[in-house]
Amino acid sequence: MNDHITVDDYPLSEKRPELVCGQRGKKLSDVTLGALMQGDVEMQDLRITRDALLMQAQIAKAANRSTLAQNFDRAAELVQIPQDFLMHVYELLRPGR
Repeated sequence: MNDHITVDDYPLSEKRPELVCGQRGKKLSDVTLGALMQGDVEMQDLRITRDALLMQAQIAKAANRSTLAQNFDRAAELVQIPQDFLMHVYELLRPGR
């Protein structure tokens, strides 16, 4: 992760796209319609990564938005947990919703 992220880097996708990658390491600039049509883009390329969430947390901290930063930090911890397991836990916590 880059240690020099500031509020000026927000939004990362526009101001620092070289830092944004999917879970397989594909850069944001490589996720194009052409690549999608050729089958070179997978769902993992579109999912947010731990590093991206931590960079967002860094931006939030720099903007004095500590609660938002904490939420990004928590999300970074959860991003590697399989979605089906998270949904199972969610259903246990909120049955029938």
